[in-house]
Amino acid sequence: MDPLKIPDSIHKRIQYLFTKLSSSHSSVCYRALTELRTEFIPKPQFLTIFIQAGGLKHIVTQLEKSNRKIVDVSLSILGHCVLEQEPRIIVSSSSKYFIVTIA
Repeated sequence: MDPLKIPDSIHKRIQYLFTKLSSSHSSVCYRALTELRTEFIPKPQFLTIFIQAGGLKHIVTQLEKSNRKIVDVSLSILGHCVLEQEPRIIVSSSSKYFIVTIA
């Protein structure tokens, strides 16, 4: 699908979910991550929008949280993303994404 033909509502929804990731309530973050993982990440055209919108940095930030469920879903999203060439290049060429320490 041509990215120009994707409804603006998809772009807005992804941005909205990014704002939810900064919530202090872990349940809000978890629901946003779960929606990203199930509704947007598996679809190549939506994955492209997610990457272009800076989604990787939002997900990597979630790895710093102490909630195990949030870290689990975040790693799942990152794992799926790096199956594609563009995100894999972004992750491997950027030390801030590549080095992940989990305590």
